[in-house]
Amino acid sequence: MVRNYRNAIAVTFLATVVFSTTATSASASFSGGGGGGGGGSTETIKIDKCFYSLMSPGSSYCTLLIKAGSTNNNAHLFAYNNLGGLIGEVQNGSGGRYGGTVFVSSFVPSTITIVSSTGASATTIPGPFVP
Repeated sequence: MVRNYRNAIAVTFLATVVFSTTATSASASFSGGGGGGGGGSTETIKIDKCFYSLMSPGSSYCTLLIKAGSTNNNAHLFAYNNLGGLIGEVQNGSGGRYGGTVFVSSFVPSTITIVSSTGASATTIPGPFVP
């Protein structure tokens, strides 16, 4: 059973998750089997960018730039901080060109997890934005 994140769909699957991360990018694959003897499908989540920038010196508030995509073009992607709090919905950038989605956070999260509406997820560590 996949955790029921707010605005995401709870789905039951037999799953194999392949997971890898670096400081600014991550990808994961999710394989789910169909219930009625149908074949399974694989979804890959890729986090291309995950940066933070403090709003002002000495402030805990920051902006987060997150660029992620899924091989499932219909999937909705949701970003969560290390405490499990919803940051917001990330534009699904698979197949399209865009710079990413910008959010405001009251603190710099130690990790960001992208969860697909179908259950796949990938986690990464946000890095400081360097212009």
